Amino acid sequence: MSTTNGMAIAVLALLTTTAAAAPPCPAEGAARVTVRLEMAPATLRTDLDRSALSALAGGMATGGVAIGGHRGEVMGLTVANFAVEYESESTTQPVGTGHWCARLSRVDARLFIPETTVYVAADYGKDSCAYDRILAHEHQHVAITEAALKSAGPRLEARLNKVAKESALGAGEPAAAEAVLDDSMARTVREFMAMLSEQTRRANLGIDTQANYRKVAANCRVW
Repeated sequence: MSTTNGMAIAVLALLTTTAAAAPPCPAEGAARVTVRLEMAPATLRTDLDRSALSALAGGMATGGVAIGGHRGEVMGLTVANFAVEYESESTTQPVGTGHWCARLSRVDARLFIPETTVYVAADYGKDSCAYDRILAHEHQHVAITEAALKSAGPRLEARLNKVAKESALGAGEPAAAEAVLDDSMARTVREFMAMLSEQTRRANLGIDTQANYRKVAANCRVW
């Protein structure tokens, strides 16, 4: 598992001034990069009432139903998060005097949704119209999030392949070049996950609108 620390950043700053005098890294074959997608089945909970769901939602901007007739109380909520794990292998070789090249030879990543929980407020019986409409809305959120995961797989693989094709030059010993490579991998993954979360948030906001809530409310007489 790759990590980023202060030393890796300090090494990167040092290499900026020393790499120009060193020979370039020699070309090598392509690395093996795989990205596996996984998502846990959604779990349904109906044990929290509207007040408790509103407290749980807190500052969440996506995943909930809040019909205006109940003063903005949350009637349904979907909670899901993305996670990523990866392992990598690299090779190092000397170039010139006192310099080393590091290249990725393998990257195995797992992009996944560890848990999805769908809440429907306990105020609504399972045989009620409101329950059905709230659950249908929350299933839309689940579908949006799972679709985002599926589309993200090829994009993450492309990002990792780009990093794998680039070489890292280090001075002094092999570990210096490997530290720069590890830092590049960690930064790429962090930026990708931030982008994925923001894109998914925006996609979910597309159905969490007052206009859509009015359509949901219009389906049932009793809320």
